[in-house]
Amino acid sequence: MDIRGLMEDVESVSQRYAEKFDIERDDTWFVLKLQEEFGELIQSYLMLVGKARTKVKTAEEI
Repeated sequence: MDIRGLMEDVESVSQRYAEKFDIERDDTWFVLKLQEEFGELIQSYLMLVGKARTKVKTAEEI
């Protein structure tokens, strides 16, 4: 998959998410949603390197 295909997939999921939960996708939402996703990524990394609680996940799940 190329970057354009990935962008189209992400946009499609974002539209469905907004419709399902009745969310207005404005500039604020995009910035804060991106921040939320980065937070989840950082949390997973910290678990992986042993610097955060594992939330009862195995090493394979992390």
